[in-house]
Amino acid sequence: MTLFQYFCLRHFLSIMGVFGTCLVLIFLLDFIEFLRRGSDIADASAVKLAGLSALRMFSLSEISLPFAVLVGAMLAFVNLSRRSELVVARAAGMSVWQMLMPVAAIAIGVGLASTMLYNPMSAMLKDKAYRLEAKLFGSRATLAETHKGGIWMRQDGNDGAYIVFAKSSLDQGETLRNVNIYRLTTQELITSRIEAASATLHDGYWDLSDVRTFTSKSSSPMQANMKLATNYKIETAREFFSTPETIPFWQLQDYITYNESVGLPATRYKLQYHALLARPAVFLAMVLIAASVSLRFSRFGGLRQLMFSGFVSGFGFFMFTRVAEDVGSAGIISPIVAAWLPALCGILIGATILLHQEDG
Repeated sequence: MTLFQYFCLRHFLSIMGVFGTCLVLIFLLDFIEFLRRGSDIADASAVKLAGLSALRMFSLSEISLPFAVLVGAMLAFVNLSRRSELVVARAAGMSVWQMLMPVAAIAIGVGLASTMLYNPMSAMLKDKAYRLEAKLFGSRATLAETHKGGIWMRQDGNDGAYIVFAKSSLDQGETLRNVNIYRLTTQELITSRIEAASATLHDGYWDLSDVRTFTSKSSSPMQANMKLATNYKIETAREFFSTPETIPFWQLQDYITYNESVGLPATRYKLQYHALLARPAVFLAMVLIAASVSLRFSRFGGLRQLMFSGFVSGFGFFMFTRVAEDVGSAGIISPIVAAWLPALCGILIGATILLHQEDG
């Protein structure tokens, strides 16, 4: 039991050390980019930009979690081998599978924590980062919810039919920025155009701010606020604008249920949901791959080549995962298969290599 706890601690510290390094690198690179973009903006102080980068780094770092598990496990195994602790463990009668049990437990535990705790936290902080970025950079902000070519929507309400154009959105579509609204007649002709700095969706109406109305003959003075009736609902806006990566794990099932109830495709949400569920299995696959390339004793030599092969294997696994996700999001294969297949393949390949190395 003592040896089990010792191996758990060593691997956990190693994985957290690698992940912490990734966090620092992501923060620094993002902070430098924001310093470049905010160099000519008076309100964009270094402290505010650092806070913005700190909010963003958690969501950006989720992609590095499997690599942190892989590299952390490899470093832990190599350090244990160099100090001959693996030799002592084998001399005490432990098999490679017994030595892998604490590492597997740590990988599964980290995977569960990243899915149930880290992902919801990163999604929440990402939303705050969008708000802060929009406040600092305004229309110049390159938001994740800025849409190429802008957003076009046709809507109806008590005020008649109209077409809405916006350059970007916030809060999963509840707020639009740089808005132009074209009012239509029953013959589908444009009667007037409304310009607004932003439009916030409420139940039954849009709340427009900094509004000006233009007709073919005149234009109105600037208004602070204006309400425009609509039958567009907040739930519909969230479904239209939200991306699976911005939705916390605990809310994904609600999005899937809503999409299916109204006849909208829920493939992307299902893929994200099962990808998060499969994360512990992905981390277990990373551990098995790490063990297959780093469990040999240091006195045998060739550790650098084995470590390099581990990095190549991890990169290949990452590419396979991305291809499976792209195929799944396109609807070619089931989202469940696309999410779980890479993890299961990684586990089987790692276990096969270890069986060959240990048992011939």
